Amino acid sequence: VNGLGDIDFSGAINSYEISPSAIVSGEKASMTRFSISVNCNYMDTQKPEEDFEKSFSGYREFPSTQSFSTVEQELSEEIMDEIIELMFNEAFVNW
Repeated sequence: VNGLGDIDFSGAINSYEISPSAIVSGEKASMTRFSISVNCNYMDTQKPEEDFEKSFSGYREFPSTQSFSTVEQELSEEIMDEIIELMFNEAFVNW
């Protein structure tokens, strides 16, 4: 297809971070939270009143005893699947 179709999604990851959660004693965390946030631009050339720009995010927690590098791939796929579903619902389900 040359040019834009009737519907166009564009966006960028605007946050990709890990942070401690479930603080147990002192400053020690038993869990770590991995969060991703994506800014999405949606354009519908047939229904421009439904265009939007919105941020979508998701997270997963994992035990702090695990290395982030060992869980990053699996958790990032889970989070991105969730974010894609949220974007789809916002664009097409209208609820």
